[in-house]
Amino acid sequence: MLVSNERSLSTTDSTCSQKLGQSRPIGLACLLIGSITLLLLFSLSFGSVSMSGGEVWQALWQQGDPTRQTIIWQLRMPRALLAQLVGA
Repeated sequence: MLVSNERSLSTTDSTCSQKLGQSRPIGLACLLIGSITLLLLFSLSFGSVSMSGGEVWQALWQQGDPTRQTIIWQLRMPRALLAQLVGA
């Protein structure tokens, strides 16, 4: 009787660890994608013309100052995306 309980516990433990093992890569992938996205937005605010997070957000949605929109879409976004593609 004691042996059968040990077997059921070990089966349950291995099943739980398999389920946790499968969700871990998905959670890690979500964390990494979120981090990359935040760093991309953060990098768009730095340059010779400094911009706040709100100004960057407005420029991304084609609102606010047209000069800042041009800076984001024509200069900073292509550079930031290329840097991410090459892994810098």
